[in-house]
Amino acid sequence: MTADRTIRIGIIGAGFARTTQIPGFKACAGAQIVAIASAHRERAAEVAREFAIDHVEDDWRALVARDDLDLVSIVTPVVTHCEMTLAALDHGKAVLCEKPMAMNAGEARRMADRGREAGGLGLIDHELRFLTGRVKLHELLRRGDIGKVRHVRLILRADSRADPTRHGTGGRTSSKAVGRWARLARIRSTAFAGCWGLKFPRSFATSLRMCGSARMKPAGCVR
Repeated sequence: MTADRTIRIGIIGAGFARTTQIPGFKACAGAQIVAIASAHRERAAEVAREFAIDHVEDDWRALVARDDLDLVSIVTPVVTHCEMTLAALDHGKAVLCEKPMAMNAGEARRMADRGREAGGLGLIDHELRFLTGRVKLHELLRRGDIGKVRHVRLILRADSRADPTRHGTGGRTSSKAVGRWARLARIRSTAFAGCWGLKFPRSFATSLRMCGSARMKPAGCVR
């Protein structure tokens, strides 16, 4: 992202986005949230007032069709991800889609294929894999420093990524967290690891820099 360009963002979803994506974008220089959409217009309007977002839509289709957006952030139930992503790509928008990517492998392939055809930027929000601790674990495992992995026990501390003043949630273990770590260890996981065939962002700021740069070519799945 160049210093003289602002990335204009549209948000679909007014729930999780309110505590994570929106504060994250607000903390990034060069990012401007232009519009937010939710089927519950009153909820979207409340979030818009809280974060000084100028435009509110009650139909996500109206949001992706806007000509004043560069990137659409999809923060909705997974059942809607495929349809929304395809529509946003068809309207020439870059897309940052919340995980899980899709309901099944077929939908994920459609999203990936459309992203390649569009030649634009398509990202799944798998930012957690770039946390320092996980990068280090990946390095140790790949080098074989701890030998063959036969069992994983995880204690997760999930500090907020949206608000630096909030305390972490403390130690807790979840099947989602174990699944993410298991993928690093190359342990079989039933979870579908969504891949667009494009590079994943390290953070909101990285995704914005990628959006602001020249259009990307497929660069292979990050594994």
